[in-house]
Amino acid sequence: MIDPAERKRLIAELGELFPSEVEGSDHPEWSTEEVRDNGDVAVLMGRFGRDPHLYGIPIDLTDRRHEFYYTDYPVEGDEEWLDSVGVGLMVMLGTGFRACARRRKVDDYIELSQEGGWPVDERFYLQDADPGFTRSGRRPHEIERLAQKLREDGLDTALALERRSQGRLVHWLLAYENTAPSGPWVGQAVISAAGPHRAVLEQVETAPGVPVTVRLDLAYFVSHAAAERGIRTITTTLPDSELNVAGFEPAEDGHRRVLDTSFLAAEPDEARALLEADLARGEAWGQDRDLAGHHVPRSRLGRLLHRLRGARSDKPPNLHAG
Repeated sequence: MIDPAERKRLIAELGELFPSEVEGSDHPEWSTEEVRDNGDVAVLMGRFGRDPHLYGIPIDLTDRRHEFYYTDYPVEGDEEWLDSVGVGLMVMLGTGFRACARRRKVDDYIELSQEGGWPVDERFYLQDADPGFTRSGRRPHEIERLAQKLREDGLDTALALERRSQGRLVHWLLAYENTAPSGPWVGQAVISAAGPHRAVLEQVETAPGVPVTVRLDLAYFVSHAAAERGIRTITTTLPDSELNVAGFEPAEDGHRRVLDTSFLAAEPDEARALLEADLARGEAWGQDRDLAGHHVPRSRLGRLLHRLRGARSDKPPNLHAG
């Protein structure tokens, strides 16, 4: 147990460190409400943009010998540790911690913790098609150019473009394979408005052969994007059985499923098991592609043989498509 006077001092200093808000990504911002005393753990309390839920991020006060986020680095005292908490939370909140954290209900708030959160599939990347709720929203000609690229890779953009023209598009999320050269685009998800604080997950599409985990990630993260915009419930009639892992549950009418955007019903452990099972199959997803679009072996010998057969792949891994 930490000394009560020391705990009180640390909580006061954390309160000074986060007096009003911590900037996350461009939208939404994290707004701090208070730092609560929970024994040996301080809890940073706050909200994300239009999301109505109150969140708490635990900070272990007994573990101050290394940095808060970059835990491999030791610190020489409380002042350095406090600085690391500020930097670490800035990094976390700016890189999707709200969606990726493990969640559980605690008293009047939802606890967000780093351990055991939603898994990351590094073979694929997700990208907003039209971040229209930020100042950096794409212009019409840019959207059409992007839509054309998606169609060239076999995806149907008609619904997303129609909902956008109607002013009903809440979010349009894309997935592409993390290869060199860039892409291809392998999936998309569309959420549209259905009323005040309500939306519908209308489309989750992936290219043939793409792992079901990509469909799950698209549904999960497009729903989080909608929640950031103030959507509280999302319904769907899509048949994917994996949507229950994202938190969708049977609706009362028996014909739809509904997601409460607290995401307390989501199952990150099940998502991790699905990903691990797919990775164990050893398929080539995420490996570089040659100029003809074929996957290139990872080993040096394999790449040499690949080139001797007449193929080329001399570009570095792509980290951004579109």
